[in-house]
Amino acid sequence: MDTSLALFYGFLIILIAFILFYLKRRIHQFFKEHRYPKLLVWIFFALSVLMIGTLVTYRTSHIPVSQFYGSPLLWTSYIFMGFIGPFFLVLVAFDLMRLGTRPIKSKIKINPDRREFLKKAAGIGIFAGPGILSASGPFGEELVPKVVEVVVQVKDLPQKLVGLTIAQVSDIHIGPLLRGDFLEKIVAEVNSLKADIITITGDLVDGRVSQLESELSSLSELKADLGVYFCSGNHELYWGYDSWLNFVENKGITVFRNDHKVISKDGEKFMIAGVHDHSIKRMIRSMESSPKKAVEGAEHLPLKILLAHQPKSCFEAQKAGFDLQLSGHTHAGQYFPWNLFIGLFQPYVKGLHQLQNLSIYVNSGTGYWGPPNRLGVPAEITLLKLERTEG
Repeated sequence: MDTSLALFYGFLIILIAFILFYLKRRIHQFFKEHRYPKLLVWIFFALSVLMIGTLVTYRTSHIPVSQFYGSPLLWTSYIFMGFIGPFFLVLVAFDLMRLGTRPIKSKIKINPDRREFLKKAAGIGIFAGPGILSASGPFGEELVPKVVEVVVQVKDLPQKLVGLTIAQVSDIHIGPLLRGDFLEKIVAEVNSLKADIITITGDLVDGRVSQLESELSSLSELKADLGVYFCSGNHELYWGYDSWLNFVENKGITVFRNDHKVISKDGEKFMIAGVHDHSIKRMIRSMESSPKKAVEGAEHLPLKILLAHQPKSCFEAQKAGFDLQLSGHTHAGQYFPWNLFIGLFQPYVKGLHQLQNLSIYVNSGTGYWGPPNRLGVPAEITLLKLERTEG
């Protein structure tokens, strides 16, 4: 198992252990003289074991992903994963509130019966709120990708390239929950946009080639006049990097490995490039993510577009002279409460941004990873249109 996933599982186990400890120590305050405390702790423990077991089993097995689809245990595991984050936040918020109001409580007399009622209501709310959020996730409209149209102003863009359109999808995550029929819908929607260029900015999959190849047959149906292009994400690194890049290439898609391709539209040449995922050096020490290498030999062209899975590649991309960077990775936090914290890890989280002469667009994710939940953070397919701004 690679270091990143080991750290993720380690964090998850520590978080669950903390919550279990909290429940054991605190929950009797809410349900005094009831059997609920022990039962709730045991249910939480059983679901935690199920979730970790399911994730590790999928990660370490070569079982075709079709055998996982529709499994109640699988869906329960991922929905429970979506429960943990909000639940943890509510626990912390409750304790902070309790500590903050302690001086006030000592000065206010509250009827004992009312105090007991409030304790029970708080206990029910701590479970019910996150439970409703996580359980409603699979039914949210946010899971259905919507087309987001964006106009990008490019300095001194040649007249023949004005109006150039790019369709972008990112973070589709075909895997244990999202299957081939989801990808077919994405392919049909993207093709219907009739963009000049189609781009996939990483994290196409969540599984091995041997597990998922039959689910990705529609990938070869993506068509655009000026080509279909792919850069890798961190999830391709998790599941067999070279195998996935070769697989995508065999589907007739141009795969970038710190390199570029020169394209011509109406006789005007421009360049589109792509880099390995920003984290690749940490996982494969002999490799790096280098916008500088990707642009070599094409610095003179009037339009330079970079596909880079993580937004944080923008600093090197700006130095290398790119005009536009297309990224994903963040999922815009995907759902509450992670959408509050994702900005701590990436310079840009979603939408269009400007770094000197470099425009950066961050796709919020076309699919999802882990919990089937994008509450408040809709999935998207992006249609970008380039316009000219004077230098």
